[in-house]
This record gives sequence, structure tokens and C-alpha cells, in this order.
Amino acid sequence: MEWGNKSVGYLLSVHILKQLQDRNLITEEEFREIDTENKKSFQMAKNQGIHLIS
Repeated sequence: MEWGNKSVGYLLSVHILKQLQDRNLITEEEFREIDTENKKSFQMAKNQGIHLIS
């Protein structure tokens, strides 16, 4: 999935996931799984014209 025009919301989600991983609250596998779902959600919202963060 190409993310040349990443949304602020998606970038924030990645930042939070990295913090959780740095604190050993989630594993690398959990990080990847959550990030994959976030990409789907943010892409779907973008395609539907939904602004998740104003």
C-alpha cells in the first residue's frame, strides 16, 4: 500500500504504536498486525471522504 500522502491520524497511530513497543507493551508481531488494520481503516476513511482528525 502506497502512503505518499499519509494522514496525520495514521502518522499519530504509528507514533503511539512505537511508544507502546518501546515500553514492551506490545510485540513486533502485534505492532505489525495493528498497523495493518490501521492502514486499512485510514485508507477506507480516505476513500469515503471521512476526516478522522480535524
